[in-house]
Amino acid sequence: MTLRPLTFMLCLFLAACGSNDSSTVPAPTDSTRTKDGTATGTQLQADTLQAPAKANVQPLPLKQRLLGAWGNETSGKALFVIRPASVYYADHHASYKYSLAGNTITIFYAEFTYKGEVSLVGDTLVIDASQYGRSKYWRFNK
Repeated sequence: MTLRPLTFMLCLFLAACGSNDSSTVPAPTDSTRTKDGTATGTQLQADTLQAPAKANVQPLPLKQRLLGAWGNETSGKALFVIRPASVYYADHHASYKYSLAGNTITIFYAEFTYKGEVSLVGDTLVIDASQYGRSKYWRFNK
C-alpha cells in the first residue's frame, strides 16, 4: 500500500521535470494578475522586457556641436578650442572672435579674416576654405 503513493509521486515528479522545452513561455493567466490588473511574479518580468519607445531626439545646433578642443592627425594635441564666442589657440595664447552663419564659419584674426564651409560628422570636423583649401580635424579628448 505504501508503494502506490510513492509510485504516484515519482510519476508526477518525472512528468513535471520531463519537459525540457524552454522555448515555450506559458501564456499569462488571470491568476498572475492582481485584482487591479497589475502583473505579479514572473509575468511582471515578462511585461517589463518590452523594448523602450524611441525618443524623438533633435540634433544639437552646429554651433554647440563645434564646441570643444580640436587637433589634427600629426599634432598629437589640441590645436585650438572652439568656445561659444571665440577660438582659442593654445600655442599662441590667443583668442579670436568668430561667427557662424549657417555652415559658414568666419574667424576674425588680427591680420586677416578666415572664412570656410564647416561640415561635422561625429568627431570629425572639415573646413573647406576657398583661399586655404580643406582642413580636417578630430575632436581632442585628452
